[in-house]
Amino acid sequence: MKNKAILSILLFVFTYTKAEGQTIVYTYNAQGSCTSRVIKGTPPKAKKAPKASIDTKWLKVDLSPSPTFQDQLSISVVGLPSGHNLSYIMANVSGQVAFNGLIGNGSITLTTTNLPKGIYIVKVSGEGFEESYKLLKN
Repeated sequence: MKNKAILSILLFVFTYTKAEGQTIVYTYNAQGSCTSRVIKGTPPKAKKAPKASIDTKWLKVDLSPSPTFQDQLSISVVGLPSGHNLSYIMANVSGQVAFNGLIGNGSITLTTTNLPKGIYIVKVSGEGFEESYKLLKN
């Protein structure tokens, strides 16, 4: 019985990966197959606005090309008061973060040439605002 308990304890090996404020914990079985993945921590948050809160009815976020992209992805924001930022995070469906950062009024272009094909989720959030977009890389 004692050997079974020790064996079951040895079946799990934890690997920690730190990615921009987040810790990803992988659990493996005795055959070396990954059995679970847990993301701990939070993505970077938008800076606190020194002035009034964001009026989201005038805020527009656009991703292009959408819903499919290849080598580049542009995120543009219109209607955000000056001095305010939104945070964005782009991750695959396994939760691996590919890009994250802050954006104000204007646009940014992400070079996605090195990303593998698959489904990605882009989450844009800030004070009183949060939207997620599901995209496919061809």
